[in-house]
Amino acid sequence: MKRNQKNIDAQIQRFGTYILITNEVNLSKEKILDLYKKKEYVEKFFDTMKNDMDRNRLHVQSAERTEGSIFIIFLSLIITSYMDKILRTSKELKNYIHLRKSFST
Repeated sequence: MKRNQKNIDAQIQRFGTYILITNEVNLSKEKILDLYKKKEYVEKFFDTMKNDMDRNRLHVQSAERTEGSIFIIFLSLIITSYMDKILRTSKELKNYIHLRKSFST
């Protein structure tokens, strides 16, 4: 059976096609795509904040306390991300990640 390279190339051209709409006219296509790809990391941080840190809602009465609470959460996310990076890159601690994931589900 002989491959139809023309049909294969046509199908390949349609792989991964999606549309991003933005109101930012001064951004390049590459920058828009880069920002879109970074969205996953932001969503992961919010998921960590809501589920792992149990910070679903801010129970504060003033703007200063809100800013302080968000700052503490931000620092916690930085520390958590750094710890995850160490766990992922450390050969000795690699098994710990699998244990942690199995206990959290």
